[in-house]
Amino acid sequence: MFRDIDQWGNIKARALNPAAVNHILKTRIAQAGLVPALLSAHGLRSGYPTAAARSGVPLPEAMQQS
Repeated sequence: MFRDIDQWGNIKARALNPAAVNHILKTRIAQAGLVPALLSAHGLRSGYPTAAARSGVPLPEAMQQS
């Protein structure tokens, strides 16, 4: 889903690894003034379907968004 982009703006063929995605996310969380240790890429991804289910969104619909 997320691709690496080199310094010249070329998009690489392979996806970023999960650790790179998590590092980018934690950097942006810190820049937003939040505590990076409290959030992770996996937590955000898995938290969405849980929150959607608690709000009454049907699972298939929530799965299309995550």
